[in-house]
Amino acid sequence: NKYVQGSNVRSLYADGYVYNGEPILISEYGGIAFKGTEGWGYGEKVDSMDDFLTRLNGLTKAIHSMPVVSGYCLTQTTDVEQETNGLLDAKHQPKMDVNDIQEINKKR
Repeated sequence: NKYVQGSNVRSLYADGYVYNGEPILISEYGGIAFKGTEGWGYGEKVDSMDDFLTRLNGLTKAIHSMPVVSGYCLTQTTDVEQETNGLLDAKHQPKMDVNDIQEINKKR
């Protein structure tokens, strides 16, 4: 079977390849943009910091619940051009308290 155990959404492998226990990384997740900003993010834009943290916490919990996932990378670090879904604005100023992000990532 081409699917990693516990995943039936879509194949992670090209035809002829199967999962052999190698690490699986989520290379991009998050990308949450705020309403009132130009540009885009993944899913609907959020109204507030609380909404942002709630969504990010839910996404992170979902990743932590997948036993085959070895690691993940939160995107976008910084707003760039049309992507306004960064943790930092285009001038590299944090949009939120980075300690809140750290706390979400510490939860298991």
